Amino acid sequence: MTHLEVGQDTIFCAISTFSGGGIGDVGIEWGCEIPIISACELVEDRAGLIRYNYPSTKVFEGDIWELKEEIIEHSRITLDVTSC
Repeated sequence: MTHLEVGQDTIFCAISTFSGGGIGDVGIEWGCEIPIISACELVEDRAGLIRYNYPSTKVFEGDIWELKEEIIEHSRITLDVTSC
């Protein structure tokens, strides 16, 4: 299992919303080699599973509607996007 990082040569990356413990992210990150830069998970145990399996992924734990601005800001900083 390779943990992917966003770098200068990264073409695609993903944000996992409604993550479900990261089960769908297996195909994205491990199968397609597209790094998951952030994930949002409501259930504490599932958030822990994502942290364990995807140590390079920023995990937001809680209601996505309450965390959406933080997720957007993290994405902008990680991708070095100043405006969009």
